This record gives sequence, structure tokens and C-alpha cells, in this order.
Amino acid sequence: MRILHWPNLNINEGEYDIGLIVAFGHLIKADILKKFPLGMVNVHPSLLPRWRGAAPIIYTLMHGDTVGGVSLMKIKPDIFDVGEIISQQRVPISDTIKLPELTRQFSDIGAEMLVDCLKNLPGSLENAQPQSNEGVTYGNELLN
Repeated sequence: MRILHWPNLNINEGEYDIGLIVAFGHLIKADILKKFPLGMVNVHPSLLPRWRGAAPIIYTLMHGDTVGGVSLMKIKPDIFDVGEIISQQRVPISDTIKLPELTRQFSDIGAEMLVDCLKNLPGSLENAQPQSNEGVTYGNELLN
């Protein structure tokens, strides 16, 4: 697997079947997205549409959520965290868990979900469902 580094994506349309995004804070433009015939998939550490944005795990903890999780979604161009949901996994959140532990737990779950998605292509993408417009919250980046 070749890893491409942003913003130097020197690729041709159809050179790769699918793009994978994990922990990435840049919008994907339509001209980049169209180069991947199967689109792009993002691992997001929340149960979308709750906690869209750059800091969902922090907001999960700050707001005392008792359930969180990981979402695998299709990327839409020019907007964050609104793509169709490929899969989600719910995770009970202990009131004693700390950020590093929850981050590690969600990372492990997201990696497993991503492998499962790739093993089941293209069916996993074809069964994706639109996100609900209800319960939308934002976990935007916290600045110092």
C-alpha cells in the first residue's frame, strides 16, 4: 500500500480504487475525490451525526456521554463528516475512562471496521445509509 502525503497528491484518475482517511483535518475537493472510482472512506470516532468535527472524543467525554462509538462513512467533497454511513459500532463509555484510553479503544475499533469494509467491497459501500438530520452536534477543534 502506498501512502500519499497531503497536499502532494500526484495521482491519476483510476490509479487507486479507494481512498482511506483517518485523523485528517483537510477538506477533500471534488477533483481529488473523483480520482478514486470507489470514493473515499473516513474513520470517525463518534456515532455520527453526533460530534461531527475535529475533536469528537474530547466532546464525548466533556459532555458525559454514556455511549459513544465509531463511524465509517463515505467522504463527500468540500464538507466534513456528512457522508453516508457505511457502518457504526456503539461503545459504552465508563465515567472513569480517560482520553488516551478511549482514543486507543476507538482507534482499534475503527481499524477493525475499516478492514471489514475493505474485505467486503463493493457491497459495504453500496449498503451505506444517509446520516440522520436529527441529533446533529459538533465537536469542533479546541484552541488554546
